[in-house]
Amino acid sequence: MRIPTINKLELGVDTLLFSLYLAITPINQILKYGGGSLSKYICLLIMIFLLVGEYVINKSIHFRNNLIKAVLLVMGWFCLTVFWTYDFAETLTNLVTAANYFIFFILICSHHWTDTQKKIFVHVFIVACLIYSFILFGAMTVMTRASIRTEEFKADQNYLAMNVSMGALFATYYMIISKDRQSFFVYLCITAILLAGILSTGSRGGLGVFLISAIFLAAHLLDNKLYRKRIGIITVVFLICFVGMLFSGLVNERVTQRYIGKEFNLNERGEIAVKYIDIMASKPYSFFVGFGYGSERKAYGDYYNTSFLRATHNDTIRLIAGSGIIGFFLFVGLLYVVWDKAYIKRRDFLGAACFILVVLGTFDINIIERYIFWNGLIFAYIGIGANTLPIKRKKTTLSLEDGLEK
Repeated sequence: MRIPTINKLELGVDTLLFSLYLAITPINQILKYGGGSLSKYICLLIMIFLLVGEYVINKSIHFRNNLIKAVLLVMGWFCLTVFWTYDFAETLTNLVTAANYFIFFILICSHHWTDTQKKIFVHVFIVACLIYSFILFGAMTVMTRASIRTEEFKADQNYLAMNVSMGALFATYYMIISKDRQSFFVYLCITAILLAGILSTGSRGGLGVFLISAIFLAAHLLDNKLYRKRIGIITVVFLICFVGMLFSGLVNERVTQRYIGKEFNLNERGEIAVKYIDIMASKPYSFFVGFGYGSERKAYGDYYNTSFLRATHNDTIRLIAGSGIIGFFLFVGLLYVVWDKAYIKRRDFLGAACFILVVLGTFDINIIERYIFWNGLIFAYIGIGANTLPIKRKKTTLSLEDGLEK
């Protein structure tokens, strides 16, 4: 899709709307209006603009064929689970939510974004996460685990940490590839602040996914001598942030214990998974077709005779419990389409690192129906780090594919 921009910097309405959406994504849980989050309404506005804008200009709408096929397979199967769902209303509600994410994902990935626009998105997100990190520092004095809240709502610490982790990943990347010392030190300071913001939330998962995705990114940049030195520097900065915050009294005892003390317990997630497996074992067909997309928590409540409908805290378990192994592997097929585009064909290491960050997050918390997950896939598919490194890339296959899809 090609929407005209309003100036030579390509700051069109599409850029402004998507930038605004990215800026408020980390705190979308506290920005409520009329029963929904502000991000939801902005997403709807973006989708309408892209659809109407493309049709008015080109008299047709072009989508990425590989995405359409993968999404239709997944969504089609999710819809089929309505016929055997454990709770019809719950499945219907979850299907509407999933459809919104899928449509938004397809439209954003089908739109043509220039390198200038991609850099704007990255830096808008970095600045937003920087602001939220400073707010988190202030919250450390009044909350056991730093979060951002209003009088009525509070943002979940794990989702906040996931978002700030992606901002830290962006800052780390641009710190490593910066062309001058001034930019290097600016990004270095930003990275340190964002790392401190992640630590203040007490989210072990948020910190873990950042470290693994950052290691993946660094491993692909080690062939450059200058990059190796900078990777060493950021490693030292991380250790200073980690040790300094946990042992200097900057954060409270609860947060310290979550990382290195008695609360550092990784068995809880496993126990939850076992409980859901027990539920499915009571009805063996559910391993193949699930209890109905999004209705697994209802099944949990009835099986254990409790009003506490415990979340799976693992999207693999959630997908299998809700849509069976069939639904899980169809979703994996969609993920492969994104990975193939980002890493295999485009060799976009930053985009691939974003993909790894959010996919790893699915093993610790439920994020498939959160904006951060789809942002990671979008960044990977559109090539958020493409054309930023002076290295040879595999372009032949990509250009042929793009030519067929546009």
